[in-house]
Amino acid sequence: MSSCLWCPAICLALAASTHAAPVRQGALHEMWEGVTGDSVSDLTGSAKYGQPADQVRVLTRLQIDSLGDNYGARCTALVAPPTTGEYVLYICCDDGGELWLSTDESPANLRLIARVDGYVEPGEWSVQPNQKSAPIALQAGKRYFLQALHKQGGGGNHLAVAWQGPGLERTVLEGKCLVVPPMAPEMAAKIEAARRADARRKELTRKAERYWRVGKTLPVEFSAEFPVGGTADKATDTGINVLIDQAHQTQFAVIWGLNGLIRGQGFRTCSSLATLNTVLTPGQPSRIRLPLAGMEPFAWWPTPAWNV
Repeated sequence: MSSCLWCPAICLALAASTHAAPVRQGALHEMWEGVTGDSVSDLTGSAKYGQPADQVRVLTRLQIDSLGDNYGARCTALVAPPTTGEYVLYICCDDGGELWLSTDESPANLRLIARVDGYVEPGEWSVQPNQKSAPIALQAGKRYFLQALHKQGGGGNHLAVAWQGPGLERTVLEGKCLVVPPMAPEMAAKIEAARRADARRKELTRKAERYWRVGKTLPVEFSAEFPVGGTADKATDTGINVLIDQAHQTQFAVIWGLNGLIRGQGFRTCSSLATLNTVLTPGQPSRIRLPLAGMEPFAWWPTPAWNV
């Protein structure tokens, strides 16, 4: 009788243990806010790094930007090479970054293969000698644990990882070759929160661009006050004036938010004709950030969407 009672339980346990978890394509991006410095060691040496991340995202490709200032991030994925052969991996980021690759699916076997000291501009894959790895033999049908560490201080910020291999020109790693590593169940809520915040930001930016194209002011419903040691004074808050070069006169927009992020706090925009006081390379886009107390405005010009 005892064997009859126990057999079903054993069968259920075996069935549960052999059930495979669903595979999710992409890379896991974890972000810790409020971490100063611009070197990876500032992140890994921070007490926050041992705690759950403040924001978590699943990326469809190993590339991300415009997340603000004073943060550190870790991007992890299982990489599945499409063809057996030698691959070279690249990292491009602002500020510092490190690229690690395991000999298998285990993070215990990670080794440093490339890094960025200081920063490089987006798309600059060969400015620094250590940005790319030595050729690494990878086997189709196997998966390799990859980790990119990124530290952002102030100013521009971005991270991208690319590879080049048999029959493959250098390209950013995409979801079809990436699998999200196993993660804690509580990360699901943070992933959904970040997805919603990113969608709101994208929609607000799209609406701002549309209004400035036709020379209209953004509706009040999309405006909000930012606490800067208290409540901003509407009477004296007249926006931001920027001087630019006569050769680059353009209609431009300024969009700003607390710490450069558009989240629950809202944002404001202003538009003006101005000229740059610094001569730029004709035809090349430029961007500046103007710190104003605890707020960080940013402006783009000239861009096809906003030129007049």
